[in-house]
Amino acid sequence: MRGSVASVTGSSITVAGADASGNTTQTSVTVDDKTKYSKLTTATPDAIAQGKCVNARGSLDNGGTLQATTIKLRPASDGKCAGPGKPPHGG
Repeated sequence: MRGSVASVTGSSITVAGADASGNTTQTSVTVDDKTKYSKLTTATPDAIAQGKCVNARGSLDNGGTLQATTIKLRPASDGKCAGPGKPPHGG
């Protein structure tokens, strides 16, 4: 789910977004002490190192190489990266 924070009340966050038809939606998200948070920051290619987990998005060129438009980088958990469908944090 993606969107902007509409309000925060205790452990509940209301997120404003849009559905597939473009209609405005509001979704309640509950957090607890097991919720993991991530912060996006500007980095350089020097931040990428062997053993870190990478989620790269972009488009494939004719040679099959991904031309990255965004890269999410995080440390491995117990030496492993989350597999497909297993995000490192909720949402």
